[in-house]
Amino acid sequence: MILGIDVGGTHTDAVLLDHYEVKRKAKVLTNSENLLDSLLKVTEAI
Repeated sequence: MILGIDVGGTHTDAVLLDHYEVKRKAKVLTNSENLLDSLLKVTEAI
């Protein structure tokens, strides 16, 4: 499995792939003052 995360200025997106197939995806608001918080939230959501 592969977990991809994109931290943008507005949203943080994540996608979970298994054998090139999307299994799950998630989007949360980016907390620009605490990027770790955004990473943890999107990881929990996925």
